[in-house]
Amino acid sequence: PYTYADRLRYLELSLDFAILELAASDLSETYSFFIKDEEERTVNQEMVDRLDRFVRDCRKLDIGSLAEMGYTPEEFRENIEKYLYKSADSKSLSYKKPVSLTHAADPRYPANGTRSLTDGIAGILNYSYNWLGFYGTDLEAVVDLEYKQPINEISMDFFFYPLSWIFLPQDISYYVSNNGKSWREVYHIRPENPQILAKPTIKTFRADDLRANARYVKVVAKVLPKIPEWHRAVGNPAWLFTDEIVIK
Repeated sequence: PYTYADRLRYLELSLDFAILELAASDLSETYSFFIKDEEERTVNQEMVDRLDRFVRDCRKLDIGSLAEMGYTPEEFRENIEKYLYKSADSKSLSYKKPVSLTHAADPRYPANGTRSLTDGIAGILNYSYNWLGFYGTDLEAVVDLEYKQPINEISMDFFFYPLSWIFLPQDISYYVSNNGKSWREVYHIRPENPQILAKPTIKTFRADDLRANARYVKVVAKVLPKIPEWHRAVGNPAWLFTDEIVIK
């Protein structure tokens, strides 16, 4: 049987969950997974300890799901750990570099504006935070590395959650250029969009061993023309969500 302290802790867990999500949104001045510095991000161990305690107590109190889609406490921690790893990695050549968009993001999901693609802040498994949303519009972004340099890897993450009309792109292409006018394609893929409604995921598309030398990198991700027939919103425009262009 649960003790009185267990029952009180059970009531506290929902508050902890809200605090942890807020800390990973990078929008809170009170709670953050990082001790912010102009030069680098240092992980805030106090928040990591809160995360560990939250998962441990969920397990102790037999809480196996945090949301209706079956999001487990362990998956929540894994998602936050990935966020920490990606956001603390300052080795990207694109970090804080200028980036331009051919088509503006939808104002309903602006994240941190165009700079969201190079601000080094990864998205979590909640598309309301740090994800740039495009509704029925392709993503075409150009990053200016400011001078020609070796490029071996380009990667991007995309959110997938058909229940909220969010799909992977129909096509993804990466290009490099020295003048911003003549482009060479170095990567192309046509992702599959599985018939899954209620399981959100983050999918990484990485091109490595490129051995390129360039100043500019362009990413083109074409949104699905329409939501597919198996979906209840068939025929409507689809959403496309991304968070960061990582170049190494």
